[in-house]
Formats: sequence, C-alpha cells, structure tokens
Amino acid sequence: MAQEHVERLMEIKPNNSDAEVELFLNYSEKFSGDVPDPYYEEGFDGVYRMVEDGIEGLLDAVSNKKD
Repeated sequence: MAQEHVERLMEIKPNNSDAEVELFLNYSEKFSGDVPDPYYEEGFDGVYRMVEDGIEGLLDAVSNKKD
C-alpha cells in the first residue's frame, strides 16, 4: 500500500467508521514507507521480503490486540 492509497481510503471512509487506515509497512520491523511496484522498482524478491515482514508484524499486532 502506498500513501496515495491511504489518502484515498480516508476520503471514502464513512464518518462513523472507527476503522484504522495506515501503511502496510508500518507493521514491518525492517522496512518503511510504501510497498513499491515490483515491476518497476524493487523487483519481486525485494517486494516479497517487504510483504513477508509486514505480514509477520501485522499478525503480531492482531494477536496482541486480542490479548
């Protein structure tokens, strides 16, 4: 997810929604910012590593929130 996606989602999010919208890599310990397009920037291996780390962080955050 890129910052422009966050901005667009915030524009269309209902006013009464308590949903959190943030960058995916906020959950990563190794990466920050936008997830780049693998065709043009980091390549598939680099993006895979970013997404893998972000998923681990997101799962940790969700499981800690349930406790």
